[in-house]
Amino acid sequence: MSDANLLDLVFLCDCTGSMSSYLAAAQQNIKQIVEEIVAAEKSDVQFCLIQYRDHPPQDDTFIVKTSDWTGSVSKMKKFVDEMSAAGGGDGPEAVTAALYAARHLSYRKESVKVAVLIADAPPHGLGESGDGFPNGDPNGHDPIQLAKEMASLGIVIYSVAVEPGLGSYKYARDFMRAIAKLTDGQFLPLTNAKLLPKVIAGGAAEELSLNKVAEEVEKEIEQLKAKAPALSEEELLRQATECLQKKGITTNQLAVEDVYTSAWDMSNVEALSSGGGLAEARKKMKSDLNAHVSIKSEYASGGGGDYGGGLHAYASAPRASRASYSLADSEEEAAPMAYAAYAAPAAAPAPAMEQKVGYASSSISYEQVARLSSRSKKK
Repeated sequence: MSDANLLDLVFLCDCTGSMSSYLAAAQQNIKQIVEEIVAAEKSDVQFCLIQYRDHPPQDDTFIVKTSDWTGSVSKMKKFVDEMSAAGGGDGPEAVTAALYAARHLSYRKESVKVAVLIADAPPHGLGESGDGFPNGDPNGHDPIQLAKEMASLGIVIYSVAVEPGLGSYKYARDFMRAIAKLTDGQFLPLTNAKLLPKVIAGGAAEELSLNKVAEEVEKEIEQLKAKAPALSEEELLRQATECLQKKGITTNQLAVEDVYTSAWDMSNVEALSSGGGLAEARKKMKSDLNAHVSIKSEYASGGGGDYGGGLHAYASAPRASRASYSLADSEEEAAPMAYAAYAAPAAAPAPAMEQKVGYASSSISYEQVARLSSRSKKK
């Protein structure tokens, strides 16, 4: 098990022209994000920033820039302040190159390792029209294989889907879901850049709290297996969750409100996450599988706003009463979540409904137990 107080947090940021508002949000809030994580979790945090654009001739500025690891808030702020949004080209970007850089960083051996990918475009080679590199990363790296390698190293990916931009591609949402699933992370759709700080700090808090209970979760599952070896995986995890909840096991839980019009067909995600790599998965993927899914109209005008009260702005509510997006493979598996009201900002109201994002401590969820169980199998 990792050291519960060590966190290695790496940001993978698309720095092409369409990402200006998200880079600005990071620049304006990075100091607050870092200080909240350190203060709330009493953790030893070091940070790294990976900026990426695209391969030439699509972009001639840079492909990837990787900062040094640092535990200094001022140094991290300096790295983030140097980011600028420019360039791009054909749509898909050098996502694979960024994943390769993240996979090959020197992480502390006992740390909790979290990679936050912030993107509004997919990698090359997914089958998007107009892709300048239709066969994939020009250096021959496979993003699916890289995600699997990251999982084996204990690196968890939080995929921040910048909406509605990501939805303009056929397979981008499938890809972002798949790499989160492969590493037992989370897929997090955002409709407003102002929500990014909450997602980063909330995701870090959840991962640190999960690490603290990982050993107990694994032990509970093994005991149930020994008592009832014929239990299905789903029933095993359900019973383990109930036992852990009765013991009073609590975790921090990041909640990002669902913004999509209907449930996501996970067939393409399964093709990406269960096959040998990108080329094999493409043979099974269907371009029109989720063509009917869009952003709910109430969020489409760029709502989201900047809620008052910080990351603890909503109170814990019983999980049975909550409603949220989850990385579960089906709606039945999705662990529900709830949100209390945020304090309204002093500024004028947003033109659309505000997507709710935050985190709170609550009884460990089925989805969290499932993720920890999956991670233990990859050790």
